Parts: sequence; C-alpha cells; structure tokens
Amino acid sequence: MLTLLKHGNGVRNVSWLVIRKTLKKASAWCVQHWRWLVLLTAFLITYILGGRKNRSLLIQANLAKKQYQAEANAIEAAHNKEIEGRKRSQKTHRSTIENLDKTKEESTEALKERNLRLVEGTTDDDVQEWLDGKDFKQK
Repeated sequence: MLTLLKHGNGVRNVSWLVIRKTLKKASAWCVQHWRWLVLLTAFLITYILGGRKNRSLLIQANLAKKQYQAEANAIEAAHNKEIEGRKRSQKTHRSTIENLDKTKEESTEALKERNLRLVEGTTDDDVQEWLDGKDFKQK
C-alpha cells in the first residue's frame, strides 16, 4: 500500500513497506545488542528509583550539617564562656594577692613602728626589772 503526500512543491512517497522494513532493522539491532538494552534499562530503572532515595539522603545530609553547625556553635560559645570565666577568676586572684601583700606590708610597718617605740621607750632599769622577774637557772 502506497500513499502519496504532498509536501511543499514536490510529492513524497511514504510506504508502509518502508516503515515495516525500518521496524525489522530495529528489531534485528535489538536482538544483536540485547545486552546493551538490558543494561541501559537497568541503569534507567536504578537512576529513577535511586533518585528518590538520593533526595532523602540529601535531606538527611543537610539536616546533619545543620545539627553539626549548631553543636559547633554551642561548643564555641561554651569555650568562650569558660575563657571569660577564667580571665575573671585570674583577675580576682591577682587583686586578692595584691590586697594581701598590701595589708601584709601595712601590718609589718605598723608592727615595726610599735616595736621601735617599745624599744625606744625602754630603759636599762626596765630591762633589769624584767630579767629579775624571770627565774633563770644555771646549768
């Protein structure tokens, strides 16, 4: 069966025999290369089915990344807080030590002044009286 189609300024012959011949050639090619077709089909099925799984894996990976970022930020904040606490503690410790040193110096000076006044105010008679009041035994 032959059909005539008008196309443009010429006539084109389209035959069902030509179509049938082309289908037979395609069928012969498929028979010769069936392994390629099976692999291609398997690849396409795997790609289509795996695409859904990959999307879910991508979503999980993004969630894990966000969680990691949140944990990293929390660790960083805790570290900074600890460093600040240590700095404050060291500052308090230094000021306490300085205050203690200052108080010690003041107490030492006051004690030296008191002892100096006692020594200056003491006469030889006071020393002799004190020595007489003590019971020294000779050995």
